[in-house]
Amino acid sequence: MEPPSLDLAKVYESKSPQLKREDVTILQEWINARKYNTTVLDEIDLISFLCECDYDVEMAKKRITGTILFRSRAKIFQDIDMRSKSVKAAMESVLVSSLKLEDGSCKLAIFIKILHSDPQQIDIANVIKVILMYIYLWFRGLEPPVDHVIIVDLEVVTLAHLEALNLQSTLRELSCFYNYFSLGTLKTLHFINVGSWIDQLLSILKSTMGRDFSEKICVHTNVNNLLEFISLEHLPKELGGNFLAFHQLHEAMKELLGKHTDELLKKYEIQSNEFLHIDSKSSKSSNPEADLFGADDQEVAELKMRFISPEEEYTKHRELKREDVRNILEWLCRQPHLPNITESEAIFFLYACYNSIEQTKKTIDNYYTIRTHTMDIFRNRDVCSKEMLDISNVMLYTPLLDDHPQGYKIMYCRLMDPDVTKYIHVDAVKLYNFVFDHWLWTEGTAPGHVLIVDMDSACLGHATRMSLSVAKKYLHFLQEAIPVRLKGLHVINTASFIDKILALIRPFVKKELISLVHFHTDMETVYPLIPQKLFPKEFGGKADSILELHKKMKEKLFANRDFFIHEENTRLVNEKLRPSEKKSTTADEAFGFEGSFKRLNID
Repeated sequence: MEPPSLDLAKVYESKSPQLKREDVTILQEWINARKYNTTVLDEIDLISFLCECDYDVEMAKKRITGTILFRSRAKIFQDIDMRSKSVKAAMESVLVSSLKLEDGSCKLAIFIKILHSDPQQIDIANVIKVILMYIYLWFRGLEPPVDHVIIVDLEVVTLAHLEALNLQSTLRELSCFYNYFSLGTLKTLHFINVGSWIDQLLSILKSTMGRDFSEKICVHTNVNNLLEFISLEHLPKELGGNFLAFHQLHEAMKELLGKHTDELLKKYEIQSNEFLHIDSKSSKSSNPEADLFGADDQEVAELKMRFISPEEEYTKHRELKREDVRNILEWLCRQPHLPNITESEAIFFLYACYNSIEQTKKTIDNYYTIRTHTMDIFRNRDVCSKEMLDISNVMLYTPLLDDHPQGYKIMYCRLMDPDVTKYIHVDAVKLYNFVFDHWLWTEGTAPGHVLIVDMDSACLGHATRMSLSVAKKYLHFLQEAIPVRLKGLHVINTASFIDKILALIRPFVKKELISLVHFHTDMETVYPLIPQKLFPKEFGGKADSILELHKKMKEKLFANRDFFIHEENTRLVNEKLRPSEKKSTTADEAFGFEGSFKRLNID
């Protein structure tokens, strides 16, 4: 069963005038300028990206960059040679086939059946590779975007399969693929011939794939309900249909994948190599700090972090003294409990502390101690976890345009989804920290940082879901450790219940921070402090729209997933190595001086 061959002329004709040949040419020239191998993306791929991005060339460029980055890093796209022993074994474990849809509501139906009743015979990561490669071949033969349904026959699957297979990590990568980078839309996922263990499987899927994906799942104890959109004659014989038998479909699948192995290798192996080693013959990266974190050359992707260099910081702030920075770095070498930091990071702390060396040392220790012990906020830093994927759809945190009269950098935040049940306070704080870290490491120091909180969609229900524990921990971090000069916190579209929030957090806030908080019922009092032109389009400003900013926030975070994970695992305090003359810091003591929070009585 060979996929159809796509007639590009008909695609251009059917999607005119939105799809333009000149836009495809622009993308081709852009790819060539970035020195990708010419076999990485062809005309079909570029048309698919444009269709998925509503024919926006710039958005397509970012989607391409993020997609190739994802494919180069995700394990489900590594070692995809269909002739390898591991993938061949996986091909014997699963049947994948296309089926004809009855109502024409989707362009493609994919049937999947696990064949091995012994879970020890199944390598789930390689099984998913086989499935994705098969689907990809069909996507290339159909006019984009490809709406599709998937039917999974779980007849031989038992609870032992779920217990034996390590589904979480693989499904998390699959979730990211479907949420951000799939060149097609999954309409429905049908499970048929399910057992009593289906609740356990659904629980795993919901915890890894996200709520939107979970809502597409339909569960059937038999195949009868499928007849609403698939004719009986198109189902395999073993399911009562008149189509081919399982063994015939299985042989056809293996033949198809074997026939296209070289094509798949070009699309994925070369793509991965070109992305990771682009321009490898050129000079070393001009940004050595990226190498310290294991980041690739900065030409790799627009979405990946470009760490600000020490030289850029010294140029910005002539008052910075190199000998002071060296003093701090040498001091760090004598602190066995603290992690190594880069020269740029030392500058962040020194500048935030107004060039006071002693205050800088204290702040650095506070910073890493708090981040090590505040596990609910600063640990498990995977931007593709279910929690982060969910909250990233609920919250927006984004820097605004850099044109403040005093050189301040502005962060704007708001709810994107007003549904109270979706707001998880600790996850929202964690997401903010992702965005803030990215902001600081890429843009560096500034004379001041300002936070704008837009309460437009907030209600009292959101306030009731705030965690007092999380609030006091993060406020302590904000006041004692964060390496910026905080100049203001402006709350706009102020809600009537703001006084209740203030009453809760006031015991944990110093007078200096309270003096920086300002409330605004309309924007007329805001614009003299923060020019209107810096705001999103919805405010009459020159920044992108709120929806565009939200999309860019998610793209940037996902593109730097590996960095955040690496940073978490390498930037911890080791209390066992803390010098004996220094007071040992415990998790409880990390949230206030001498455990002061434990002595607070709050009515």
